[in-house]
Amino acid sequence: MAAHVALILTVLSLIQASGQPLLIERERIPVHRNASRLERDGSGRWYVCVPSVHIVVMYPPSKKGPVTAGGYGWTLSAFDRPSSIATDGLNVFVADEGNHRVVRLDKDLRPISALSTRDTSYAPARFGFPKGVAVNSRGQLAILDAEGRQVIVFNTDGRYITRLGQDLPDRKQFADPRDLAIDEQDKFYVLDGWDVRRFDEFGNAIGSLEAIGPTESLGLSVFAGWLAIVSADTLVVSDTEGRLRHAIPRGVLSPGSPLSPLADVGWYDGSLALLADGMIVLYEFDEQ
Repeated sequence: MAAHVALILTVLSLIQASGQPLLIERERIPVHRNASRLERDGSGRWYVCVPSVHIVVMYPPSKKGPVTAGGYGWTLSAFDRPSSIATDGLNVFVADEGNHRVVRLDKDLRPISALSTRDTSYAPARFGFPKGVAVNSRGQLAILDAEGRQVIVFNTDGRYITRLGQDLPDRKQFADPRDLAIDEQDKFYVLDGWDVRRFDEFGNAIGSLEAIGPTESLGLSVFAGWLAIVSADTLVVSDTEGRLRHAIPRGVLSPGSPLSPLADVGWYDGSLALLADGMIVLYEFDEQ
């Protein structure tokens, strides 16, 4: 992990000196057009959400074809605008935004159960439009609720633990929550407009990175003390304290074969994955 950080610092200094791309393209993986979120498990399965056609798709590491789940509807096996996806390696959690629930599936996208609290009498546990999901190292599920502008955390049995985003130090709640990530120490990062709000593993606010993302930020990911944030046309890489920040235009990332507009970003095993229209593009750091 320390080696990755040292390597990132080296490449960042190269950007400052020469303006060259931060990342070297390694692979392109074809996926469904119009996918808006990506995820990968430890076995190499890729998952994407495609809200425009109400499906999620799994791409296995073998040469077998993709597995698709969903289609418009409100039964357990259907979705209404799946907006985010996360996995703990055994379970896959899908934010089924239009149905006001989070659906749990197995790794091959067979439905298991659903969590919905919009009609609960216990207000702190209530979420309406789940826009993001993430799972921490203890298997706890964090749900970014666009309706309540908060993050609610549940345990593995679906019982309420805590919520984030109420009574922030600088305002009452999130202004425009867009995405959610959890790091290796179970700290929470919420993309709020183009700001990033940080919380410790217990949900206590520990600071904000103001205007750290590009305008019209769409997604973020965190790994080994570094943040990656994307808009359709820009990738921003920053340390989690906001001391170093580099904005990389989409056209610079793969100049020989320009990317279509970006939708999401993720760190996986030290590599950076960008979701463009119809493909996942993997990058590794230049070691030279």
